[in-house]
Amino acid sequence: QQQSKTESAALARLLESQQDDGGWGWDHTSNSDAIATGVALYALSRCGGTYQDAIDEARTFLIRTQSDDGNWIVPSTKKARHNKPGATSNYWGTCWAVIGLVSTE
Repeated sequence: QQQSKTESAALARLLESQQDDGGWGWDHTSNSDAIATGVALYALSRCGGTYQDAIDEARTFLIRTQSDDGNWIVPSTKKARHNKPGATSNYWGTCWAVIGLVSTE
C-alpha cells in the first residue's frame, strides 16, 4: 500500500522524534515514556513499511523501563501533579506499552 505525501511526512517526523534511549516523549523537550512510545509503536505497526530498527529500539526501551510489578510508571502532565507519577498516567502508560509491544511482535 502506497503512502500519501502527508502520511510519508508524518512518518518521517515520527521517526525523527525517536529519542536516543529508543522511546518517544510528548514533544522534543519531554523524556521518553510508555504512553508516547506505545502509541508510536502502534503507529509504526500500521504503516506497512519496514522500520525494524526503530521498532527494536522502542521495544527495548519499554522492556527496560517496565516495573517489577509489570506496570510502567509515567509522570503526569497535569499541572497539579506535573512530573509526578499518577494512577491515571501509569494506567494509560501500561495500556499503551502493551498495545505497542503486542502490535509489533
